[in-house]
Amino acid sequence: MILLDRREKIVSNSLKTSHFSMPLKLNGITFYKTNEACKMAGISRATFFRWLKEGAIQDVRRKDRRGWRLFTDEEIEKLKEEANKVISTESENLQLKLKLG
Repeated sequence: MILLDRREKIVSNSLKTSHFSMPLKLNGITFYKTNEACKMAGISRATFFRWLKEGAIQDVRRKDRRGWRLFTDEEIEKLKEEANKVISTESENLQLKLKLG
């Protein structure tokens, strides 16, 4: 019994300390934090920040008072589009030119 109580306490404490992010709703607009937006777009946070640094995507328009990014559904859709973008290679372009020319 004591062991069970310790386990329950450990689980309870881990739930308190883990970072559950929930969407924030302001003026009828739902905002998501970076971690949640990346999960919804199917990318890692590292990929998001790399794309941001490379200029592949624009930064969000809003941040909370701590400076944390707040993503709208529209901005998450843009992340999804970037994640699903198909880029042709140089050899494909050359083959296409040869076929057309």
